[in-house]
Amino acid sequence: MAVRDAGDEAAQAGEERAAAASHRKPRGGVLQRPVVELLTAEELQAHKRLTALGPDILHPDFDRAEAWERLRRAEECPIGDALLDQRILAGIGNIFKSEGLFLAGLDPRVPLKLTSRSQLKRLWDRLIPVMLDNSRRSGLVVTLHRNLRRRGERYWAYRRTGRPCFRCNCMIEILPPGKLRRTTYFFSRCQDNRGVL
Repeated sequence: MAVRDAGDEAAQAGEERAAAASHRKPRGGVLQRPVVELLTAEELQAHKRLTALGPDILHPDFDRAEAWERLRRAEECPIGDALLDQRILAGIGNIFKSEGLFLAGLDPRVPLKLTSRSQLKRLWDRLIPVMLDNSRRSGLVVTLHRNLRRRGERYWAYRRTGRPCFRCNCMIEILPPGKLRRTTYFFSRCQDNRGVL
């Protein structure tokens, strides 16, 4: 005879309601949720997935030299795709990829083998402060300078389909999803790899 706690039944009912609310069906009566693992320092060092991550761009001791080496090993990869590969560099998502490349004046299509160390330095110098600013406050991600925000505009490039650049007035270009299936937004006139922004 199986013993069931009244709390178990309530928990299962709650999971089923949560699954219905999120349009997901529970598998085998259990809602599939992300797992949180709490690790000791020793366990962290041995964790295969976490040790495979590249340097964290927002870590106070961000290792630019290691980031450079990891990026150089992916020399044929376009910089826009490489910035999303968490094994190369951890922490940059699709919004910050498009915004950072815009702010640094870098073309997302250019392979890493044609990207200089000084261009990456400019990318880090422009992107890290924007990411840190967004990490210190709650709410929506905003990269656009306060003086330019109007009618809900929050970004320099990301998702600005059909709208002109705030700097050069050219129309945004959209690259189809690359290897990591993420769309890239950029302005070819401002992002010509000269970094004159």
